[in-house]
Amino acid sequence: MAKAVGHPARLEVLERLAQRPHTVTDLATVLRASVTTVSAQLHVLRGAGLVTATREGTSIRYALAAPDVARLVTAVIDTAVRVRADAREALFARLPDGVSIASAAATLDPDAVVVLYCRGRLCTLPHEAARLLADAGFDARVLPTGELERKGASA
Repeated sequence: MAKAVGHPARLEVLERLAQRPHTVTDLATVLRASVTTVSAQLHVLRGAGLVTATREGTSIRYALAAPDVARLVTAVIDTAVRVRADAREALFARLPDGVSIASAAATLDPDAVVVLYCRGRLCTLPHEAARLLADAGFDARVLPTGELERKGASA
């Protein structure tokens, strides 16, 4: 199990699955990786008992096996940050580029409340995005934790 969560790509897969179940194709798209690579990562995670697979027609949907998995991933990330100065870069060097706040603001309803959150505790960008959106006249709010932490806390 330790080996399964000890790889940055697998941590990223687990973080995505903490948000919601995904198919391999969905994950490959959001992670900007090949289906073969993501399938291999899911195979390791499934073998470690960290994810489940449910057939839906011709697709297989993967999900966290239990809320405890979210707590485990959060603990790995928190520990890495405490013991390694370069943990943020080492763990999340693969994250895809974010969305431009300026281009996103152009598509938002100016009367709607904009809620921002991070996928993990290391992310600080929502606070900057909220400030930029507030400067543009939006009611922008930041959730205190990401989905991974919320799922882990409910376990």
